[in-house]
Amino acid sequence: MTSRQINSYKERYCVPCTDHNLSSTTKVLHPEVIIREICSFLMVSVGRVIGNKRDAHIVFARHWICDILYSDTILKLSLKNIGRLLGGRDHTTVINSLKRVSDLCETDLEYRERLRQMHIFLYNTDKHFRYTDKYFAMHKKNKVKKNAFYMV
Repeated sequence: MTSRQINSYKERYCVPCTDHNLSSTTKVLHPEVIIREICSFLMVSVGRVIGNKRDAHIVFARHWICDILYSDTILKLSLKNIGRLLGGRDHTTVINSLKRVSDLCETDLEYRERLRQMHIFLYNTDKHFRYTDKYFAMHKKNKVKKNAFYMV
């Protein structure tokens, strides 16, 4: 969709800035386009990512694809559908990928910055990039609450 089509859609079907979080510069991408773009950004073939290979650089690309497809607020893909797009993988594999990316973003600032650059490359913005310091502060607070519950 072009920005003109998005604005036209907004005018016809929704109240601007309340029904969704699109801006006129945000790209709306199809899942296959996202997979292809991430693979080209990381210089990995789509066939290998969808295939059964477990080389580190291929798994790395798979993790990013899972995270970006899951965090896309327009597509709203389920874990099962993301697994299907990645060669029929199970939803638990997608959950593991999301956890790995989250853990790495929390501990490795360079990794987090590379993922943010990927978001900018795909969507022309990092407005919806979720791995910010605020996200991890809130996430850490929730972990403490859960652990306190089990200690009682």
